[in-house]
Amino acid sequence: MSKPLYSPGPIQPAVDLYDPVVLIGATGVLTGANGEVKQVVGIEPIPSLGSHGVLLIWTASGAAPAGYELYGGEGQGAIAIGGSTAGSPTALQLAADELLHFRMNFRIIGTLPTGLAAGDLDFQVAQPASSLRWSLPGVVGGWNQAIQTPLPADPAISPSQGSDQAVASAYPDTDAFSPLSEIICTYQNSPRFQILNHGSVAIPATAAMAIGIVAQGFRYDLQTLHPGPGWMPRVLGGRSFTVPPMVKFLPVAGFAPSGIQ
Repeated sequence: MSKPLYSPGPIQPAVDLYDPVVLIGATGVLTGANGEVKQVVGIEPIPSLGSHGVLLIWTASGAAPAGYELYGGEGQGAIAIGGSTAGSPTALQLAADELLHFRMNFRIIGTLPTGLAAGDLDFQVAQPASSLRWSLPGVVGGWNQAIQTPLPADPAISPSQGSDQAVASAYPDTDAFSPLSEIICTYQNSPRFQILNHGSVAIPATAAMAIGIVAQGFRYDLQTLHPGPGWMPRVLGGRSFTVPPMVKFLPVAGFAPSGIQ
């Protein structure tokens, strides 16, 4: 069974098979050659993306750490004190009539420069690039490792030679993927990730580190629905159109207009 977006607990599909859906972007209903109303014809779980379950969004040197992969579009290079860098991984660019619905957990790979803490780095998502998420008109919001729940493996100590892995003394009692991190991507609205350095130490391009996300969720395949018996007029953001009964509206951008009637 589907659950509303941002529901507590582990992520669940936001739609069921054969649900009719309308996608809402920053300026209203997404339109295009394929029409406005879609039907979900496929749901595929996504336990993780990328090598070691991490999809890179930035590397200091422009090269992936050993054992990890770059797919194109990631941010790269030095990040000055008070500076930022951004990238749009092409791995999250979808085909037409595909959606990717996921929650994320930000991960630092490698070694931070001396004097820089993980909490000195803030993360922002824009979707599309002009629509910053997690923000208010007067203040920019974002994500920080200090507010995310550790993954189950985080408290465990990796073993040395001839030893077994230590069992963590306690595990988080909440799901590691916060519902507040939940987003839906389309081929028109792939996310852009920004990393901000609020520490007192710059990150040089020679730093042996990278940043990625652990993403978990679902991929949906859609097809166009054409008007039929029982379709009803609806108004969204002052615009009239016709939809089938029990249609679901999915926000796929940084904010959606109000006014569903």
